[in-house]
Amino acid sequence: MKNRHIITIIALTVSLIAGCSSAPKPGDTVIEQQVIESNTVTTTAVIVGIDKESRAVTIEHSHRLTTIYVSPLVTHFSELEVGDIVKTEYTESVALHVQAHDGSARLQSSGDLDTSTKGGGISASEKTEIIADILAIDNENNTVTVKGPQGSEMILPVEQHPEYLDKISVADQVVVTYTKAVAISIEEQK
Repeated sequence: MKNRHIITIIALTVSLIAGCSSAPKPGDTVIEQQVIESNTVTTTAVIVGIDKESRAVTIEHSHRLTTIYVSPLVTHFSELEVGDIVKTEYTESVALHVQAHDGSARLQSSGDLDTSTKGGGISASEKTEIIADILAIDNENNTVTVKGPQGSEMILPVEQHPEYLDKISVADQVVVTYTKAVAISIEEQK
C-alpha cells in the first residue's frame, strides 16, 4: 500500500512538472531578432535607353551603365522615357535570432514585388534564411557550434551579448536572415 502511494505521488509530481513546464514550443523565439549589419545606398540615375520588346531599361549613374529588366507586373512601364530621372534605394541587412528547434537545418528563400508604390515606382525584396542546429555551447570561450543545412559544422564566436549563452540550449536553432531590398521611383520632371 505504501509503494502505491509513493508511485501515485511521483506520477502526480511528474504530471505537474510537465504541465507547468515553460519549455518553448517548436519555433518559439528564445533570443529576439537583432540586426547585426545593415547598409542602405541611395542613388539618382538617368534613363539612357529603353528596349520595349525585352522590357529592358538602361540607366546611367556616375558614368556606369546598368540594365534592369522590368517585370510584366509593372504596369507603368509604357510611361518610361529616355531622360527620366530614376531614384534607387538599395538595402542589405543581416539579422539573427535563436528559436526552439522546429525541424531540420535548412535554407529557405522568399521574395516580394510591389508595383503599387507612389509615383509608379517599384520595390522588390528577397529574404534568405539559414536555419542551423546548435550542437554545443561553450560558455568559457563564448562560442556556439552549429550544424548548417549542408551538414557542415562551424564554431561561431559570440562577441556581442555572451550573456545570451545562458538562455539557449543545445538543439535550439540559430536563424540568420539576409535581406536585400531595392526601391526604384521615377522623379518628377521639372
